[in-house]
Amino acid sequence: MDECAFVLKRKKDLQKESDDSEDIMCPSIIDYYVLQPIAIELVCLAEFASSYTKKGQKHRKSSRPYVIRCVRYNKYKDIENHCREQQILYYPYRVSEITIKQHHATWQSAYLTFEEIVKENGQKFKLVTIATWGDINDAMHTVEIELNKYST
Repeated sequence: MDECAFVLKRKKDLQKESDDSEDIMCPSIIDYYVLQPIAIELVCLAEFASSYTKKGQKHRKSSRPYVIRCVRYNKYKDIENHCREQQILYYPYRVSEITIKQHHATWQSAYLTFEEIVKENGQKFKLVTIATWGDINDAMHTVEIELNKYST
């Protein structure tokens, strides 16, 4: 992810680093996810982030799920980022998110290859409000198409 946000290390931790050190980021959930044990390698990032917690050096199944947040790109306005986000969240991968796309020119073409798995894993995380917003987006897109028919 080229434009991934990250959290800086705490000031006291940064002061321990040498002046020319580039190690300024705290590990992210993706960093922990790609290091997951083989026993849970078929778990997608969304499930890992919502269901596992770090205890010492190990990640263990949490007693209750965590809420995950993501951008939720609009599939009509930004299809490439929508497809990228869906695959990173709902398609299991081991090395890095780039391995999902490696044999495809675009995230959209990769999405078409993995669509069934992505949708199946994504269903576990769809809330009524998200589905409602999705329905509203779909309806707005349909209205926009209809309005364009009459304006030409």
